[in-house]
Amino acid sequence: LGWLLWRQQDTSNLAKPAARNPFWTSLFNNDSETFIVCADSSWVLRQDVLDHDLSLSDYIGTNWNTPLIDAAKDKGKQPMLHFLPLKQYTSMADVRLVERLLLLNSSYWKRTMVRSSRSMQMRDFKTANSVLIGSSRAVPWVNLFQSKLNFPVEYDYGTHLPLVRNRNPMPGEQTIYMNGTEDGKPSHVYSVLTYVPNLSMTGRVLIVAGTSMEGTEAAAEYLTNPRSFATLLQTITGKSDATSNPPYFEVLLKSNTMAGTPGSSEIVAFRRVNLKEW
Repeated sequence: LGWLLWRQQDTSNLAKPAARNPFWTSLFNNDSETFIVCADSSWVLRQDVLDHDLSLSDYIGTNWNTPLIDAAKDKGKQPMLHFLPLKQYTSMADVRLVERLLLLNSSYWKRTMVRSSRSMQMRDFKTANSVLIGSSRAVPWVNLFQSKLNFPVEYDYGTHLPLVRNRNPMPGEQTIYMNGTEDGKPSHVYSVLTYVPNLSMTGRVLIVAGTSMEGTEAAAEYLTNPRSFATLLQTITGKSDATSNPPYFEVLLKSNTMAGTPGSSEIVAFRRVNLKEW
């Protein structure tokens, strides 16, 4: 009886759930699968040991096999190169972003798969949506899209420093953005949020990459915070709220750091992706 009375009560004044942001709806929905791809930190260590970048072909072809180990200039490092394939690591920045994505899209988690970069395959980027957490050094699959991006996150083996390259600078922009220091301590880092179509143009890909773990974490916080995301939309579309899915974009962020923790972030530069050149 109590249940029937509750059913008959006036519910017109009850708050209705807010509509989902179209941006997140495009990535997490009931129509397609979504892969959240975490960084392969063992692959990053391998490149550090070899002191040069490895390609996506290395990753999916010879991968961890003997030719790459034999190529090591320092033969004393070969035991480490044999050891790394046995381990799969990722960073805490990745874990925190996965947590934030879960909280934002919990109703669609049954269609979402969290995977290490090492367990992905080429066809996954043709048939599903993806969130890639990391630069091409940590998630080699980013190389599928990197040649078309204006703000690739790279690593300079001469200085052993990460950077963001600006391939086509606009007036007032720099050609290279590198982490800053004050009194020998990190003062700011950079990160890039990239939103592009998948390989078959049937789904969407979000890439969250920083010049450090703090940079990646700062980008994750900026992206998943409603206020800062409204600023991002205002910058990209001229509107602070999304009534439809935003255009594809690249956004370069600068974030202050203190004691290894990211602070406030600001948009340094952005590009709207031209699909005619995609």
